[in-house]
Amino acid sequence: MPAARATPAALLSGSEDFEKVFAVEESAPDEGLTWLAARPKAADTGLESARIGFNKGTLHKLEFVDSFGQRTIITVSKFEKNPALGADNFKFTPPKGADVIGG
Repeated sequence: MPAARATPAALLSGSEDFEKVFAVEESAPDEGLTWLAARPKAADTGLESARIGFNKGTLHKLEFVDSFGQRTIITVSKFEKNPALGADNFKFTPPKGADVIGG
């Protein structure tokens, strides 16, 4: 399994290969949240560790530490699972002066 799959996005993707790429364990409750800790199994991923916090089973907080020791904290609010999204949410308007190739 390539190290590139051990990224923060992989943690959220719901991939079946998640536990092949990450070592996962439950952490002690903190900040009123239930936590999972994840560490990439490969050494060269750029991601040192991650914690995923849940409030009553709903994603609430993500904490990532990269290989430089930099910490990124993301707080999730107004989480809506599988919302209906219209095509207009994905309309791309290229910026002025941009070259558009194809399509």
